[in-house]
Amino acid sequence: MFREVGFDPTFERNELRFDRDDTAVLVEWMCDPPTGFEYKWAVDSRERYRRLKRRAYEEHTTRTVA
Repeated sequence: MFREVGFDPTFERNELRFDRDDTAVLVEWMCDPPTGFEYKWAVDSRERYRRLKRRAYEEHTTRTVA
């Protein structure tokens, strides 16, 4: 399906992978991320990715009250 719209992913060990250039275009092509996955769209900055990932984990993980 991805090849039909111009992407060239690889598939190994049940993982679908895109190279760096395709990843940036793919993220733009997919538009807005689902809630809690915004960090996966932060392909422009590793620091921004880490910050958004940390926030997602804080906001969307289950916490047990003792």
